[in-house]
Amino acid sequence: MDITIPSVLRASVKHKDLYENSKYAGSFISKITKNKETVLIATKNTEKAIQVFLGSIIYGRIPIIIQSPSSKVSEKEFSQKMLEIKNQENPSVCFCDEENRKNFEKFFNIITEI
Repeated sequence: MDITIPSVLRASVKHKDLYENSKYAGSFISKITKNKETVLIATKNTEKAIQVFLGSIIYGRIPIIIQSPSSKVSEKEFSQKMLEIKNQENPSVCFCDEENRKNFEKFFNIITEI
């Protein structure tokens, strides 16, 4: 039996909107990335994060959800973590909230809207 996330969503009447919105996000991402490239996701909007995550999978990208900046993490520690992610994953793009654009664009190509 060959069950995948896209096949389950595609077949589900209950999740039709999620599937369509995920396809839309994935289509957008597929135009600025290549197959099997990494897409970082750092947004507080859970619905948008899920759409970008699933859309990335549908279009053959590798989604990774990362932390957004927080008062619990020093700027130095945050920068070290982002450099580590950049060096290990070499992501093509990072989807983030507009409010955190400046924090992430030091390290990654940014998109804030799909």
